Amino acid sequence: HSGHQRIATEQLIALSPDVLVISAPDGAPEGPVAELPLWARSEAMSVIPAVQHKRIVALHPARYSCGSQHLAASAQAIADAVDAWLEGQ
Repeated sequence: HSGHQRIATEQLIALSPDVLVISAPDGAPEGPVAELPLWARSEAMSVIPAVQHKRIVALHPARYSCGSQHLAASAQAIADAVDAWLEGQ
């Protein structure tokens, strides 16, 4: 896939991601989410490793837009979150 695409719950479950990157709501802080979003609390989503281990990173949408000058900072923010999770294991 290229660009921003919607993904069905079944597809997300099949991908079984270890980390999820989501859009930060307006005014919300960026970085690892402190509390699981409502959609992640469903029984269906509970089988996804990223949800099980609360490895969800929220970023402002401009940070991961195609061609954005913020793309490198976004990659660093994701790497920092993953490093912190790995250090905490």
